[in-house]
Amino acid sequence: MRIIPAVDLLDGNVVRLRRGVFSDQTIYSRDPSTTVKEWLNKGAEIIHIVDLNGSKGENTNRDLMKRLVASFAAKLQVAGGIKSKERALDLLEQGVLRIVIGSAAANKEAWVKALLANEAERIVIALDIDDEKVRVNGWQSDSNYGFCDLLETMIEWGAIHFLVTDISKDGMREGPNVALYRKLKVLYPQVNLIASGGISSNGDFALLRRVGIAEAVVGKALYTGDVVLGDNVAYGGYCHDN
Repeated sequence: MRIIPAVDLLDGNVVRLRRGVFSDQTIYSRDPSTTVKEWLNKGAEIIHIVDLNGSKGENTNRDLMKRLVASFAAKLQVAGGIKSKERALDLLEQGVLRIVIGSAAANKEAWVKALLANEAERIVIALDIDDEKVRVNGWQSDSNYGFCDLLETMIEWGAIHFLVTDISKDGMREGPNVALYRKLKVLYPQVNLIASGGISSNGDFALLRRVGIAEAVVGKALYTGDVVLGDNVAYGGYCHDN
């Protein structure tokens, strides 16, 4: 299983939030570039960069994001604030590995459909779920859609990758919502579901693997040391559960 470290940026710092609440944050680093290098040096193949300010429509991290993309583009899965075709194309043209689209997908904007027609392998659709509803704008607002409705529309549009986060689990280190991922893999076996939220130990990866999950974004558990890259369990960015 591929382990993807999350580097969440708020006001220029690397932070972790609890259940997406901006006021409930822990700062882990004031040097995001060094944090990215650390995870890459420990074996990660992809880094999940989230511009939390961008998700709220703020430009606070704009220069920082430019520097990170310039330095690590091919290793980055970029999320947060990608709400226009121009921003999406700009990141893709700069060579980022994948971009994550949330609010624009939830709003079923036409440019997302057009982009998926040509770049589906590099597009990840974010499904941020709270009580079976999709939340948008940095999890601050409800969308008008249930997650299965939105997922099915995105599949029709050509989406391959879905980042599925149970907001109630995020930052809590209580374990992932394995039942949710099992249900989705049964209903939609053809897509790549990327798990996110609640991962608390290396043992959680085995549970996810057994229900068909091949990639998982991990945040707080990496920063606290409960999940360790590069040891005998998680090596080269992958978790071996045999």
